[in-house]
Amino acid sequence: MAKSKETAAKVIYRAQEDQIKSWHRNHKQPPVTEVSNSMGAPSSSGVLSLKQDAWEKYKIDWENTYPDTPIDITLFLFRNKFMRNHYAEQLDKVKAMVKEHRNKEKEDARKQNANFQSAIEKLSRTIVNFAASIYKIAGWHITLIMGGPVSADNGNISTIIYHHGVNKEEKNFETYYSKQEFDEMIAH
Repeated sequence: MAKSKETAAKVIYRAQEDQIKSWHRNHKQPPVTEVSNSMGAPSSSGVLSLKQDAWEKYKIDWENTYPDTPIDITLFLFRNKFMRNHYAEQLDKVKAMVKEHRNKEKEDARKQNANFQSAIEKLSRTIVNFAASIYKIAGWHITLIMGGPVSADNGNISTIIYHHGVNKEEKNFETYYSKQEFDEMIAH
């Protein structure tokens, strides 16, 4: 439990930041840290950058202006507003670099997501063979739980649970439950 409002606010903001970062990672995979694009031009990711000083200055100004009042904006929203304003002030040349970079990132993400989807579609055969091999070698029954963003489902998170083996009554999940119970479990 948080000891003060300030600590509680920091915990909440940190959780919100983690949630937002997680959303972005799950909706677009490629990194944006490259120094140049494929044509050798500087990457626009370094052209517009937010210095942490701007956020710290905003917080100090807020606390001086509105003491004992919670800050009016999250770090994410502050960054968004700051970068939009900063972008609007840029030369057309810089805006063109940013647009080129965004288009390249979208295309790279599209290609990478297609590769991910292809790999996801091949997983079932791999998993079945893996589980059967482990059972054959060690006599172990296998339960695998996997999950992540599915490109074919617009980046939504999906979880797959695969069971290999039987219980003491020689029944697997499909035969242990009635058809209706099994279908309901699969649907959820």
